[in-house]
Amino acid sequence: MDAVIASKAEKRAAKGETLNVYSLDLAPRQGFRENHNKENLESFISHLSQTVQLENRAIRLQLAVRTSSEHWTAVDMEISPDAVKLLNIDAAGDPYSIGVISELYNQLLELGNSGASRFYYLVHAPIDEKRAQSIQYDNVSCSRFALDTLFHLSHLESFTLLESREKELEEASYDYPCMPTERRFNSTHLPAEFAFIYKNTQSKHSFNSLSEELKNQIINKKGQSLSDSEKKHTELTRKEWQWKRRNQAIQHKKQGYQEKEKIS
Repeated sequence: MDAVIASKAEKRAAKGETLNVYSLDLAPRQGFRENHNKENLESFISHLSQTVQLENRAIRLQLAVRTSSEHWTAVDMEISPDAVKLLNIDAAGDPYSIGVISELYNQLLELGNSGASRFYYLVHAPIDEKRAQSIQYDNVSCSRFALDTLFHLSHLESFTLLESREKELEEASYDYPCMPTERRFNSTHLPAEFAFIYKNTQSKHSFNSLSEELKNQIINKKGQSLSDSEKKHTELTRKEWQWKRRNQAIQHKKQGYQEKEKIS
C-alpha cells in the first residue's frame, strides 16, 4: 500500500504536482476489545488538529483506511477551523467499514467544528431483492479499489461538487435514519464528475443497471465514456469450468502496480 502511494507521489512530483494520499490503519488490534484501533485514531486526530490550528487553513487529503484485517476503504477529507468534510467510497459497500469511518468523522466533530460539516458516503442502489449495485465483488481487491478511487479524487474538488447537489443529497438521505450532517448517495444522485467510480465494476449485471446518462459520461483525458472504458477492460475469463466476459479493469490495475514495483 505505502509503496504504491510513494511511487504515485514521486510520479506526480515529477510533474510539479503534490499528492496528499496516505494510509491509516484502524483495524482492531489482536487482543484488544475494540472495533477499531483507538490508539491510531486518537494519534491521527491529534496530529491533524494541531496541523489545522498551526496553519489556520483548510487541509485536504485522501486516506486509504484499513478498517479490518481484510478490508481497505477510500476516504477523501477536508478539515478546516470551520468544518469537517468527509467522503467515503467503499467499493464493496461494507457497512462495518462505513461505521468505522463514521466514528472517525464523529471524533473529528468533537474538536468543535460547526454545522457546516458533512459526512458523505456512497451506498449501493438495489438491483433486485438479493443484490445491490456493488463495484467490488471479489474478496481480494479492496486495496486497489481504494487507491484507484483516491488517486482520481485527488484531481477533483470533491466537496464543491457534492455541495452543488446538497438539496438533492439531503432529500435522498431522508430515506435512512441518519445524523443531521450525514448525506448518503448512490449512482442516481452522483455528480457527473464521479462517474469514474464505476469503471472497475466487476459484475456485468451491476454495471448494466447503471443509467445510460452515467454510462455516457466522459471519465478520462482520452475522451472515453464510462461505457467505453468498461468495454475496453472486458475479457473472456474462465472460472472453474465456466467462461464469462468480465470487466478486468482492477486486475489490469494490479498488473500495472506490479510492473512499476519491478522497475523501481
